[in-house]
Amino acid sequence: MTTQSKSRKTKDECQCRMLERMSQEPGSSVTYLPELNEYRVDKSWVMRFCPGCGKPLPPSRRASRFAHVSNRESSRIMKLFRGITTEQEVLARFGPPDAEDYPGVMVSSLEDDELPQRGEVFKTLEYRELSDVANIIFRIGDNGQARGTWPAKHCGEPPIKDDTAPSS
Repeated sequence: MTTQSKSRKTKDECQCRMLERMSQEPGSSVTYLPELNEYRVDKSWVMRFCPGCGKPLPPSRRASRFAHVSNRESSRIMKLFRGITTEQEVLARFGPPDAEDYPGVMVSSLEDDELPQRGEVFKTLEYRELSDVANIIFRIGDNGQARGTWPAKHCGEPPIKDDTAPSS
């Protein structure tokens, strides 16, 4: 039985313990991950507010597991991206990636008044040594166009074995 940590709660945070009780019920769709101080529903949706009292839940510890990418480092990375618009330009500037994946990212958009539901698949090229605090990832579309991103690197404790993540 895992219960919510006794971290300091402010009077503005949930104190009704409804989610704690729900997460302990056999077969409940609510789970608690103590490593992150997060409640989830249906094994994937992170809850930010209590459905019982409506107050915010205590803050997640997720951000503390990743490096901080400073504004200065973000500016340096953006300069690395300058002039790159295609996969060929990425490879010419940085060489072979540390990891390549297809499909690396799948994006789907819901229909709206103007467009039907749609999806896109991107190849990803990942460079892990271009920054001490961020992984450099280029998403490559079917047309060869490149789009760069730089998520913070994981640091500190090892990644959580998340038994609540949906299976693929």
